[in-house]
Amino acid sequence: MIAVQGIIKRDRSGRPKSFESVEHITQLDPLDVETRLGEVAGLKSGWLNGEGLALDPVGLRTLAEDFERFFDAELPLPHLYPTAEGGIQAEWTILGWELSLEIDLKARTATYQALHLASDTCEDSEFELWKGEPEWGRLNDALRKLEGSKIA
Repeated sequence: MIAVQGIIKRDRSGRPKSFESVEHITQLDPLDVETRLGEVAGLKSGWLNGEGLALDPVGLRTLAEDFERFFDAELPLPHLYPTAEGGIQAEWTILGWELSLEIDLKARTATYQALHLASDTCEDSEFELWKGEPEWGRLNDALRKLEGSKIA
């Protein structure tokens, strides 16, 4: 996936027709949070075989901004998926751990679960993401702890 910055020509209907000039091309990380949240923002109610709620656009923007501001750039980015309830599920695999973070976009809360498959060790936590840096710091710390895990 790439981002292109430049000047485009539009047709009479205002739709992009062609590039007039290209100023900058950037290759995006396939796990880029803002891009992925932009992709799921277009889902309408019923997106999941007639089920599945539309995702709150304000909640998605806030989540993208919070990831940018508070998520440690040294940590791996998650895979992001919409949930049938209108939220976002973030998933990571880190050193034999399977992690999920189910995010309620309206309440700005999250339920975290980390499962180490080989040992059946499980860790659960709740995060009040609306509190900003302190709660995102706790999430970052939980992920860092698993990166340094000695469980084999």
